[in-house]
Amino acid sequence: MRIRTSGFTLIELLVAVAVLGVMSAVAAPSFMSYRHNAELGAAANDFLSALAAAKSESVVNSTHALVVPADGANWSSGWIAFADKNYNGTFDAGDRKLLSGPAFPAYLAISGTGTAGGTAPYVLFDALGYSRDAAGGFASSTIQIARNDIGTAPSYTAMRRVKANYSGRIRSCKPAADPDPDCDSSGL
Repeated sequence: MRIRTSGFTLIELLVAVAVLGVMSAVAAPSFMSYRHNAELGAAANDFLSALAAAKSESVVNSTHALVVPADGANWSSGWIAFADKNYNGTFDAGDRKLLSGPAFPAYLAISGTGTAGGTAPYVLFDALGYSRDAAGGFASSTIQIARNDIGTAPSYTAMRRVKANYSGRIRSCKPAADPDPDCDSSGL
């Protein structure tokens, strides 16, 4: 009579470990790509939330609301969304902070165009929710978030843009081609 034993043999264990190793090696690049896209999406969504909060605040309370870099000059330092009670364009004691974001990691490069670019970048919404410049004219702004640690990928695959147009419409987009400054061919 044979006695039945349960468990794994050494050969079965080694085969299972080898299969697990091969599967991990195949899945790792996909996971890294997923993680990079998730980090870009999270940063873009943070900016999108800040702009939406500022626009909403400006309309609800009939005041100016802004999103500005935390240090006043560089979006990579983080940002502050606030209701500008005294209409001076800077965050001071009398203003109400709506949202703020921390500094971005060094592998994310943040830049802006329109009023979101230059030496003192900002995005301003008036009491009607329109995007304006400091002189009161209509303005559009784009904040671009790009990874600078991916050397082999085309630049447009590693970036997101957050746009506020003249009417105050806010959107996030992923350029579908390299020469696509307006994200017109975006799938997002």
